[in-house]
Amino acid sequence: MLNEFESIVRLLDENNIEYKIREHEPVYTSEDAAKVRGFDMKTGVKSLIFKIENEGFADFILVLVSGNRRVDSKKLSRITKAKNVKMASPEEVVEKTGCEIGSCHPFGNLTGMKTYMDDRILENKTVA
Repeated sequence: MLNEFESIVRLLDENNIEYKIREHEPVYTSEDAAKVRGFDMKTGVKSLIFKIENEGFADFILVLVSGNRRVDSKKLSRITKAKNVKMASPEEVVEKTGCEIGSCHPFGNLTGMKTYMDDRILENKTVA
């Protein structure tokens, strides 16, 4: 069984997506990530896990936004038609993704989560 890193590399390779692997110390904010990577904050992609709830039903979704942006939970509630939208707890993030907060990848298809992306991410030639 592949670990998360191996699954991501395989996905990128199978789809002929150009990438570079960069290692750095753990960071917990978009500002710190941009600083350590030497990139502008808007080229960073935040992978955020949200819990959405409707009458008796709960699910988790992945939301992707540029590092210099925030998620509008009211807009997300309208888009998902959810009565309640909130950030997943650190424990729920690990349970759903196998990743700690701050290290979640943007590939919802690898975790079975529906993914929503702010299309302004596409304004960047490359992303981190």
